[in-house]
Amino acid sequence: MAPPAAGLTAPTAKRYAVAALAATLAVAAIVTVFFVVSCPARLSFSVAHAASHRSGTTGSLQLNVTLVAIANPSRRATVAYKSMHVRGPRQKKAVKIFPRPTAGPLRPIVQCQTLKYNMKSRAGRGFTLEELKAAGIPKKLAPTIGISVDHRRKNKSLEGLQANVQRLKTYKAKLVIFPRHARKVKAGDSTPEELATATQVQGDYMPITRGEKRSVEVVKVTEDMKSFAAYGKLRLERMNKKHLGARQKKAAEAEKEEKK
Repeated sequence: MAPPAAGLTAPTAKRYAVAALAATLAVAAIVTVFFVVSCPARLSFSVAHAASHRSGTTGSLQLNVTLVAIANPSRRATVAYKSMHVRGPRQKKAVKIFPRPTAGPLRPIVQCQTLKYNMKSRAGRGFTLEELKAAGIPKKLAPTIGISVDHRRKNKSLEGLQANVQRLKTYKAKLVIFPRHARKVKAGDSTPEELATATQVQGDYMPITRGEKRSVEVVKVTEDMKSFAAYGKLRLERMNKKHLGARQKKAAEAEKEEKK
């Protein structure tokens, strides 16, 4: 803004001076905000530290650091704060669920979905009823001993079924079961010696490791392969599965009539 002319009165000159000062302060505020937002948190921390060092107070340092962290949080500061914020509840949860593992119940090994990821393995929601039956674990007992159950999932391959059954057997062999009441020990509970040496498992247990990298085998297409009707075979097996119960019932009734 241009300075006032020499012929202006004193009140008018005063208003011009106040307007010029306000414009200067507004520009300074805009530049300061842009500097705080655009500069890294470490530079802002050094500026705040220098200001607090000159003032000779520790309270101003904490206030400046807090304001800078809110205005421009860096990824490193955010991760550090999150780890400190989560550590307390995590420790309380570990004490609350003792002696159970901190990672939660045991999960099965399942294959990822879609053609892009179906060759990779991951942890599933829960074990199927067929897997629990093959491992000799009742479905109502499984959740009480740290085994997740998913009654909706179906086994599509024999290899997956055998892998999860072996996983359950390994877990059951290492399992230490504490009695509900110390003075009432039931069948299946661990011995006092095992209870004395038992410790809470921290972190992941029985992790799902990636096996050998699978390779595609190239073979020569034979006449039998060409003549094999895969779609018709699938339709036939699907129909046999659908009518299995009715056929068994019909065969049982026919057997009863023959005995008569």
